Amino acid sequence: MILLGDFNIFDTSDQTLKAITDAGFTVPKQLQKLPSNVPQTKHCDQIAFIAPEVQDQLELSRSGVFNVYDYVYRKEDEALYAEGMGKAYTEMKERKKRDEKVRSTYYNTWRTFQMSDHLPMWIELKIDFGKQYLERKLERS
Repeated sequence: MILLGDFNIFDTSDQTLKAITDAGFTVPKQLQKLPSNVPQTKHCDQIAFIAPEVQDQLELSRSGVFNVYDYVYRKEDEALYAEGMGKAYTEMKERKKRDEKVRSTYYNTWRTFQMSDHLPMWIELKIDFGKQYLERKLERS
């Protein structure tokens, strides 16, 4: 069984993460270290799995968090979206340069509403144990 989603886990000592692992799920250590919210400060999202019959045969190959904002709504493309952000942004842009930080914050917030304020997590598991699993199933028949 694979459990994944937004659990509002703010750090790795969170009670929600403890409840997941206490229920027998494994959260790969690599993923526990990767923040998944856009500022990359919290561990809101997790991927956990429980596989009692094959637990010792699962091998974590790779895992990560995919930062979509490296490819869409990039910081360097802010000007491209000015019109789409509306009057509030364009009026702010007409002010003096000292408001650049405010505009940048506005853009960062706006883009999360276009995509998400969470970054997708992924995991790659080596699961080459099909033959052994089927043999155990045959033995029980």
